[in-house]
Amino acid sequence: VIFSAGGALSLSRADSARVGLLLAGGGEFAFVVFNLAADNGIIPDSLGSLLTASVIISMALTPLLGEVAEYVGNQLDVQEAEESKDQWLGGEKNDFAYDVSISDESRIQEAFDRFDKDG
Repeated sequence: VIFSAGGALSLSRADSARVGLLLAGGGEFAFVVFNLAADNGIIPDSLGSLLTASVIISMALTPLLGEVAEYVGNQLDVQEAEESKDQWLGGEKNDFAYDVSISDESRIQEAFDRFDKDG
């Protein structure tokens, strides 16, 4: 649900996946809600205990989910970059490497040359 809502919030697919995975685990508020529901007879005590155990497990797995979220987000970032590249190149598969350092180096040298002329 959170992943699906990411598009409506102008999040990329990668960021939507990261947020969705990190918020998947239950929080401390679940302990209060499950205990209150069991005390008022809304759910059986055995179900309350099972739900509480599931929240404890999900909270214990949150650091692992963070690592998984980062990995999935990075993979989606790469996929989006490839799709953008294909869109810009019109679907052509050219075998060339774009070296940003050469482009930036020439611009930097140009700026220094102008600075030297101006004084």
